[in-house]
Amino acid sequence: MLADYKYSDLMAFARRIYGDSRRLQMTPYTYPVDFGTLTASSITTRPLQFNANADFILLSLSQDNTANAILNNTTIFINDASTGEPYMDAGVTFASYVSNINFYSFPYPRFISGKSALICSLTTGTDTCTGLQLQFNGVLVRAMD
Repeated sequence: MLADYKYSDLMAFARRIYGDSRRLQMTPYTYPVDFGTLTASSITTRPLQFNANADFILLSLSQDNTANAILNNTTIFINDASTGEPYMDAGVTFASYVSNINFYSFPYPRFISGKSALICSLTTGTDTCTGLQLQFNGVLVRAMD
């Protein structure tokens, strides 16, 4: 999860948001989003609510499913429920964005305020899948003053 980012770079990123005078605590954390069973030609939407006691810096996405299905005909779309800001211009192919093997690391960390929510939507073509879980990987950030 943190392989693409050095701790010092993450701390510098957080300090640009919080300021240099505050003591910060960063803890690796993963928020899972369970999609359950996906059927062909369907849209499945799940919310992700972030903890109120910490902000979150999103670094990567990963996924797991019980059948190790490769979802080549499924698209993913992520939208910030609070601001309406989309994470991408349109739905992108799930398999190219999040694979069974690798994390998808964002080119730049994404700051998400505590108590925020995301809406995650998957649109299946011919794909089916059981036990799909999408993982939002990053660090919780708490100001210690």
